[in-house]
Amino acid sequence: MHTRRAATNGCAVGVGSIPLVAGLGAAIEAMTATSMAAVERHNLALRARAYEGLGKLPRVRILSPPAGPHATAMAAFEIPAGLDSVAVRLAIARRHGVILKTVEKRWFNGLRISTHIFNTEADVDRALAAIAEEVG
Repeated sequence: MHTRRAATNGCAVGVGSIPLVAGLGAAIEAMTATSMAAVERHNLALRARAYEGLGKLPRVRILSPPAGPHATAMAAFEIPAGLDSVAVRLAIARRHGVILKTVEKRWFNGLRISTHIFNTEADVDRALAAIAEEVG
């Protein structure tokens, strides 16, 4: 079978994903209705809760800056050298249903809590409880 190619320097052309386009439209509508400032306030408030909770865990060392101009919606923390951050992340996901980001080991042996508009205070508290149980 022979097909004609458009003049694309030999590259095939295709159609974009309709669900992704629809999702992008929905996301733009949601952000227009909410505002980036409101999202930022929400995320930073949750991050402050995570930061405070991590500070109460004796085997965790917070590496993210405290609240202020350098703070983001993420709170990175180091765990003891005797624990493997990938194994801890997997245990937290499997046993507690909480997904954390593993920090690349060349930087440090740690994890990161990353909050967003769809997270709640209960989500942060659940993550902190899971970290406390798995890290000790």
